[in-house]
Amino acid sequence: MATKNLTLNLKKDPHSTSAKPDETAQVTDHAGAPKAKKKTGRPKIKEGEYKTINISVPVPLLEKMEVAKLKYGNNLTAYVNAVIKADIDAKFDTYLELQTLINS
Repeated sequence: MATKNLTLNLKKDPHSTSAKPDETAQVTDHAGAPKAKKKTGRPKIKEGEYKTINISVPVPLLEKMEVAKLKYGNNLTAYVNAVIKADIDAKFDTYLELQTLINS
């Protein structure tokens, strides 16, 4: 378990709103070595280039998707990506033919 070596250097006025901890306080691991500060927010686990999009989904379908995403660790993005990939892998040739017909 990490030990915390925090020293508070507060101003003497208890009514002061600018009282802050000493900025030289360090958090150390069990061996006493300083730990790197963790970034806030979700960890970056995606590899490659991604683009975020917004889509509209009918509520009854979304309710079913909430159940289906459990297979992917309760990750809706992973579920949607898997469904899209399966469709593209199975029907991409058909989509290319359709695109050719539309563009000619």
